Amino acid sequence: MTVTSVAYENDDDYVVLPAYADYSTKQYYAMYLYTDGRARICAANADALGVLIDKPDAPDVECRIKVRGVVKGILGYAVSAGNAIATRSDGTFGPQSSTNPKIGVAHRAGASGDVIPILLGVACETQT
Repeated sequence: MTVTSVAYENDDDYVVLPAYADYSTKQYYAMYLYTDGRARICAANADALGVLIDKPDAPDVECRIKVRGVVKGILGYAVSAGNAIATRSDGTFGPQSSTNPKIGVAHRAGASGDVIPILLGVACETQT
């Protein structure tokens, strides 16, 4: 299967892209758009596209990525409600720092390994 044969969809809240690898254990992880047009797990300092909301089990399988609104995200570090959230080195989320771009805001507090609601997109816009 070639990447170009996969359907691309957009309903303003999520996009459908081919997965780069088997991400069946990576639901609720941050994803970015790789140079070959497939969705890949984010690393620290990467500009996240959104959050994986399903479980693609092989390369080139379609996966849905939530790009705006409220979504579940898995934490790699503890956060407090209202913290700015960024991706970490393994695709999980943690507090935003000066080197990690903000992806959203935590809706509640959580510890490493917790799945919490995160508000994507809107909170990332520059306020004047």
